[in-house]
Amino acid sequence: MVVANNLLDPALDISGTLSHVDNLNITEEAQHLGRAIQSGAAASIVGILPELTISGIVGMSGDSVGRSLTISGAASAGNNGTFLITSFVNATSVRIENSAGVAGDLNNGVIGWIERYPWTAEDDHNFHRTDRAAIKGGNYDSPIPSYIRCVDQNTLIPANLLNIAGNTTDAKAFVDNLKFMDRVVNVGDTFITLVSAGDLKHADAVNITGVPVYDGHDVGDEESTFVGIISDGYGAELTVLGGLYSGWRIYGRTRGGASISPNSVEIEFRAIPVGGDLATSVGYTWEVGQPGVVHLIIGYRSPLKDLSEIAFRRHLIHSILYGGEGGSGGNLPVPTGVGQVLFAIDANEFSVAMPVTSPEGWLVNEDGILIVNEV
Repeated sequence: MVVANNLLDPALDISGTLSHVDNLNITEEAQHLGRAIQSGAAASIVGILPELTISGIVGMSGDSVGRSLTISGAASAGNNGTFLITSFVNATSVRIENSAGVAGDLNNGVIGWIERYPWTAEDDHNFHRTDRAAIKGGNYDSPIPSYIRCVDQNTLIPANLLNIAGNTTDAKAFVDNLKFMDRVVNVGDTFITLVSAGDLKHADAVNITGVPVYDGHDVGDEESTFVGIISDGYGAELTVLGGLYSGWRIYGRTRGGASISPNSVEIEFRAIPVGGDLATSVGYTWEVGQPGVVHLIIGYRSPLKDLSEIAFRRHLIHSILYGGEGGSGGNLPVPTGVGQVLFAIDANEFSVAMPVTSPEGWLVNEDGILIVNEV
């Protein structure tokens, strides 16, 4: 049976307490350390083992016997710890039980000490209340804090662990878009290295925020590593000009390669059939006739707390990706005639235009691409 000498007789420890007597140190709970009575920093350790005499302390009395003394700052490791006071010598000296101690410590005269009450149910309650106060962020007996969900502004939700688990804004990460303008591509390139000092941290297994890289933490993740490649402000996608894959859609994929996080990342060129699955893509080599300067829209994973309010309006992975920043802020012009359409230059600045129709009457855009308005 384990005997804890610093515990009060259970027969005397039945009433508990109705008040939070002391803000106890949570780290001391596992050691069953009772409340502090008094302390100092001028103790000395003398005597003969297994009992040692602690002198240079103050306020001792016969009542100190059965209490504990915490010693700290001694040169000999065996002298540090919490020990039972076994006998009273005088107001400035008591004896403790410490068979592992060393008399004549090199730090005598400057050793710290704390006299403590025995561990009681009251201390147990105070540790619980200290913990509850820390969790609630107020008094231990205050109501559980509450918050309001965005979907119901009239209901207070208790901020308990069940409600907030997994819902904190730095626990969830989402892939948003970063736009890089006017990047040079040369004929024969199968990839380019995008450079922007400090802006292109690679996501990894420890810190998943940053640019998802296909040859790293996000291996096999086609959508997170997707890169939109456009050549003008209209967001028109590029297609393969000739060869076996003529007409296929061109896009990019972020990879680490020989780039260096957080200053650069490689953009690997890929091609897929229009409407095809990204997983079926093939490598693409930049052809003669393709633009020499393009705009890139890459993925960047950020915790929810760092996303802008409109971040999710730009998540269009499987269709044309637009920049969406700057411009008129989404202000719409006033139409001047029936049948007009609003045409987006960069998904943010809109202008009025008359629709273009095919000879058969289908509505198409100015590039001759059919606009599906019903399925």
